[in-house]
Amino acid sequence: MAWMLVGLYLAMAVCANGLVGYFGPVVLPLTALAMIPFELTVRDVLHERWNGSVSRMSLLVVAGSVVSWMVAPIAVCVASASGFFLSGLSDWIVYLLMRGKSRQIKMIVSNSVSAIVDSMAFQLIAFGVISLNVLMWQCGLKITGGVICVVFLSWALSRKNDDVDLH
Repeated sequence: MAWMLVGLYLAMAVCANGLVGYFGPVVLPLTALAMIPFELTVRDVLHERWNGSVSRMSLLVVAGSVVSWMVAPIAVCVASASGFFLSGLSDWIVYLLMRGKSRQIKMIVSNSVSAIVDSMAFQLIAFGVISLNVLMWQCGLKITGGVICVVFLSWALSRKNDDVDLH
């Protein structure tokens, strides 16, 4: 199951960056609402599966950054790989610091922080400026999508009687 989750995690990075690279900014709402939050939530599930293993989590974030780099035009690649790395790192740190909280709360809070980091890093690196209007709708969509993903994955995994309890 963990390797399937790793594949999903990396596939979301490839799909999101490939779509932005091919179609441009018109697909940002789709990636912000569905793909990025799903990827962040799967990263949190892997964090739980691997008991926060520094080596595995580091490798996962680096692998995501590399595949992000490989699938889009250079401007999108640099911004995306940087945003992916910084958001993955911030998600990991925030999740780790929230020991004692429920898994769902840790996922929602860490996903929200990393959504903001990802959006700010991408805009600043890709465009040299942060548009507050774009930042607000990107973050809003990513946070909303993150909550939906956490609820959905909690439901799906509880139905499968999976060994990752998200409650």
